[in-house]
This record gives sequence, C-alpha cells and structure tokens, in this order.
Amino acid sequence: MKHALPLATLVALLGLTACNGNTTAPFSGEARAVNGITDSNGLDTSISNIQIASNTPFGSATGINSPIPEGSYKAQLTSNSVTFTVDNVSIDHNHVTTVFAAGQIGNGSETGFAAEEALNAPTNGQAVVQPVNAALQATGRSGSLTFRFVPTSNPSSATSLTAQYGTSPASAALTGGTYEIVVSDGTTTLFDSGPQGIALPSSNGGNVFQVAAIDAGSSNQSKYGSPIAVLLMDDKGQNTPLYNLQH
Repeated sequence: MKHALPLATLVALLGLTACNGNTTAPFSGEARAVNGITDSNGLDTSISNIQIASNTPFGSATGINSPIPEGSYKAQLTSNSVTFTVDNVSIDHNHVTTVFAAGQIGNGSETGFAAEEALNAPTNGQAVVQPVNAALQATGRSGSLTFRFVPTSNPSSATSLTAQYGTSPASAALTGGTYEIVVSDGTTTLFDSGPQGIALPSSNGGNVFQVAAIDAGSSNQSKYGSPIAVLLMDDKGQNTPLYNLQH
C-alpha cells in the first residue's frame, strides 16, 4: 500500500475534500465496476473494505465511487454466490479505475481485471476515449479488438485504436462530435453502433470516456444483435449501453 494511515481514516479525511471537474481529492482516485459475466444474476464489488456497488446487473456499469485512497488493492467480486478476487487494482490520483468482471459462473471461467484511465481534461473542443477489451469469450486472453471511431460528418477521417484483452490501453483525443463506433477482431466486424452516431461531447475542457466491449453471451445475442456489447462510460459516472446498429 502507498498509504500508512488506516484505510477508514484516510477515506474520512479525503471525504472532506471536494473533487473538482476532472480532478480527484488529493492522494485519491476513483473506481467503478462493470458486470460482463454473461450468466450473472448480479454483481457485488468491493475494493478492500470499500463497497463499490451491489447487485449490478449484467451488461451495465456502476456509478463512480470516490474518493478512494491511492494504493494497490485486491477487488472482491461476488456473483451467483461465487466470490473471486481481482489482483493489481491500482488507484491513482486524478485517475478512474474500472474493475471488469468477465467469463461465466456456470462453467467456472469467471475472472476480471482493472483498467485505469487518466482524468486529465483534454483541450477545449476535444473528447478523450480509451477503448477497453473485456470480451473474454469473443477474443480470448491473447486476443485484441480494433475500435474505429468514424465521425459522421467526415467518415474518411476515422480513428482506429487497438485494445488487448485485460489491459489499460492508451487513450486518444478526438474532436468533439458524433461518431459511429465499429469494433472488429481485425478481420470481422463484431459490432457497429449504426450511422446515426454516438455523441462524444466536449465541454468545460472536454469529457473523458472509457468505451468497453464485453461479451453478449449466447443467450443475449438476440437482444444485443452482436456477440459483444459496448458500454460508453464518462468521467461523471454516467454509462450508456450501446446496441448493434441501433444508434
């Protein structure tokens, strides 16, 4: 741990300091969780003794939990009465850390990892995006996904970003606007948000997004219209599920 004071004491002290825009309280960061376990009845998540959320439905993200003292943690996740841990959950100042749960409880493949993104505000007129590959069944632990952000106003100027499963990929700045989001495994398109596009707005210096691919699971493919689902999560704690060719 990076901190010496008891965790409960630090949380109480940090709670007295308000966060401002894209910054976190001194010596603290933020955390949230995503339930990508395809047969989950709901996910409970905690980091050390800090509860992040309880009964998070499959295919959704929690709000942001803050402040959490800087340090390296284990996360405890429980779904369908099965508890497992995620190691190497790093909490850092002015960062948001998302704990992703993946796999299936029924076949014992439940697992997870943490992806961290800096909350530094981008230049005015821009939005920052970080693609995250949490689609274990679709890509495997050694697989990667390519995320293409296609501006609806100028499709020829698309930005492509690659995300390996289980990592914290680099972020990229995009001009604020409306984008069609296309996800492929390098050869096959697995998801397309649709030509109407998704708004990636910029305001007060810009917005910071994680764009995460999770498994849809065989029982949910008719709902999602794709082997994967995509979640758009912003730095204000809002999250939006995206459905194939419906935006």
